[in-house]
Amino acid sequence: MGRKAGGPGRTDKLNAKARLKTQPHENQTKPDIREQEKNCRFRDTDNGGTVPFFSGGKWRFAERIPWWDAYTDATPVVVGHYWRRVHKIDRAAVGKGDPDLFENTHPFAWHGQRGNVFCVDFSVGGRWVERKAATPLGRDFKLAALRWPERVLQFDDGSMQTTENFGGM
Repeated sequence: MGRKAGGPGRTDKLNAKARLKTQPHENQTKPDIREQEKNCRFRDTDNGGTVPFFSGGKWRFAERIPWWDAYTDATPVVVGHYWRRVHKIDRAAVGKGDPDLFENTHPFAWHGQRGNVFCVDFSVGGRWVERKAATPLGRDFKLAALRWPERVLQFDDGSMQTTENFGGM
């Protein structure tokens, strides 16, 4: 016999735990929404951004910005979702209509004011272009992980690449 629809189950218990983790401690206050907006790492059309643009198959109303140019903390940060590339590609061929934030950044270089931010996203989402064109997979669109503390990129094809310019050096 299965459990009744709507009855307590594993999912319900996990959701209850998640709610507890996201609720503020009794001595904490929820941050003011204006403070959250001030720390926003993108621009939308109501917040000094560009007009809506078409990218990735849909209209976008928020634009990614190179927030790392203003990052001054000493703690290194590894990010994704910015479509960095090992080789130059035709961004329009993969539906990208937004600005290329890495146009003037070496593919293996740390960036930001202190040289301690690294984007580990090497556009693996574009592999469909390689499949469609019947070209070798992984030349232009790669899946990568950053090995720490070595600061070495490990790609899904088994190759490795040392990163450059950590700490601006």
